[in-house]
Amino acid sequence: MSAQEAKVLNLIPVTQPSQTGPVSETRLSPRGLAEATEHQPVVRGLRLSRESFLKGDWFIVDATRRGPELRVLLRPGQVSITAREREILEAVLKGEPDRDLSLRLGITRQCVCGHLGNALTKIGAETRFAALQTWRTIIELEKGRRGRAMMAEVRFGEETLLSLRSPIAPRAELEVRLSAAETHVAWLVTDGASNRDIALSRGTAERTVANQVASIFTKLELSRRFDVGQFVLGLR
Repeated sequence: MSAQEAKVLNLIPVTQPSQTGPVSETRLSPRGLAEATEHQPVVRGLRLSRESFLKGDWFIVDATRRGPELRVLLRPGQVSITAREREILEAVLKGEPDRDLSLRLGITRQCVCGHLGNALTKIGAETRFAALQTWRTIIELEKGRRGRAMMAEVRFGEETLLSLRSPIAPRAELEVRLSAAETHVAWLVTDGASNRDIALSRGTAERTVANQVASIFTKLELSRRFDVGQFVLGLR
């Protein structure tokens, strides 16, 4: 990427690519460009809202957590989400369990999961946890000046992507009610990590993680991993 291109994209240079060597794919990936772009406080209304997100007007390019900060990269999308898919996606993001949805809608849990899976695919969410983190970020964005969300527009090829950053307000209950190890596990659960993934990340046995997750459920009076994610993100 030339200096002129970097100026146009309003990027903060990280490294000067070699004149003869290959350009880093990470440096030129959507996430890499977003990481190098200066973000500004949200001071004006945007087309992005929970309503437009549920309608399929936005597609998740990337959704990650860096410590106590959510980072989401979106591009405009034009997908057709059915009324039932949207209803189930919204209910799940608001915390309604699959079992309760099944009873309320008069359909099987398999159908609930099928509709949810279709909706998640259409909005670009690999898991419901990625959708939840995006949902939480949009809620902060909707607060405008009252919120703490930061945003930037990132040009990638022919597309203009919207990069969002939102700090996660600290939950005192985590530090008070959980041990340090359990707190770390709770954050990883919020990322959608499985017990096996958490065990590999922490260098512990999978059984240890299972016991820690069970302890988190008991101490926070929750019953599902998704509930833990909502709790950590301040959505319950």
